[in-house]
Amino acid sequence: MPCISQFFGIAIYMYYNDHLPPHFHAEYSGSEALYEIGTLRIYRGELPRRAHVMVMEWADLYRAELMENWQRARQGQPLVEIESLEWKEGDTMKPEQLVRVRSVKVQEGFCVHLDFTDGTQKEIDLEPYLHGPIFELIKNDPRVFRSVHVDERMGTIVWDNGADMDPDVLYYGLQPAWMEMEKEPVLSAEAT
Repeated sequence: MPCISQFFGIAIYMYYNDHLPPHFHAEYSGSEALYEIGTLRIYRGELPRRAHVMVMEWADLYRAELMENWQRARQGQPLVEIESLEWKEGDTMKPEQLVRVRSVKVQEGFCVHLDFTDGTQKEIDLEPYLHGPIFELIKNDPRVFRSVHVDERMGTIVWDNGADMDPDVLYYGLQPAWMEMEKEPVLSAEAT
């Protein structure tokens, strides 16, 4: 599971095949927000005010660990759990609803049919996203690939070994960060 911390009903998680910028997902009482690790600003979504304050306090304390987990996820390595926050539970307000995966049906090869919470349906070839050690068994054993299912709490597809796909990558057709990082030019020592 990509859940890396939990406190006062707030779940913090990352996806292996996530998009840039480096970020984490925070979920509280049906609300979800994506926070950029570098700036700690909300990239998308919304949390109730007090839950947001707790997430900010926690993320400020563990920013280095969040970035380390981001790097591990990009490389397909297991994520490390981060300590929780000790504080009072927050209040609620109406959140922005993010689109998440409702159901998955395996098609031929590495293709899946996905139903999303907004009613959209898509067929997606997952083979390009099966990157890193966490996906090796999934890529090499069709039986394991076909065991994909939806984690209702996270709203995305997962496998029993903890591998997952970011629902934003699946819905919006975004590229996982590792794909985008492979495209970035490497500066030589002379150019810097």
